[in-house]
Amino acid sequence: MISSRAVYRPGDAIGDRSVYNNGIDEWPTPSLPGFWPMAEDEQGVWEDLCGEKLVLYGADRTKPGFATVRQFAYFSVCNGPVLEAVECLRENLLAHNSSEFKEKFPTVKLLQGFPSSEDSERLPIPVTGRFRHANRKMGQPANVRTLISAIIAPGATHTNAIVSIAFLKETDCLLFLEYYTV
Repeated sequence: MISSRAVYRPGDAIGDRSVYNNGIDEWPTPSLPGFWPMAEDEQGVWEDLCGEKLVLYGADRTKPGFATVRQFAYFSVCNGPVLEAVECLRENLLAHNSSEFKEKFPTVKLLQGFPSSEDSERLPIPVTGRFRHANRKMGQPANVRTLISAIIAPGATHTNAIVSIAFLKETDCLLFLEYYTV
């Protein structure tokens, strides 16, 4: 008798991987001021609040590990409760220059900027889009060498039995591995 083994494939019975993809974190975490994710249905509200058309930044979705990458706007100035103001504009369909909005959010100020090359390196991308240093969570105490580490290439995922550390630069990953395994 031939036994068949199931290969794990993320997604539901019809192949929808949206829940799985939404569970992949981005790193570095988006922040204001800085890069902030832009959903297509919210762009108009953000443009209204900052008073100009948004310039969007993102990575190439065809690269390994980048299937879940989002578009981001870069804001250099962010004063007051901006997220609450965006929510108010979206729910109440107000204009940012209406008297009701100005009364409720008098201190809100949002300005786009252009990210420096250092800021561009911090564009949030899925963790699966970076090289990572990985280790097993548990080892067998009877084994002489239980610490098994590896470098995981972009595009690969792993189970919860492994912990991994992502780095902004590939060279930092290599330096960490050299230091960590000595």
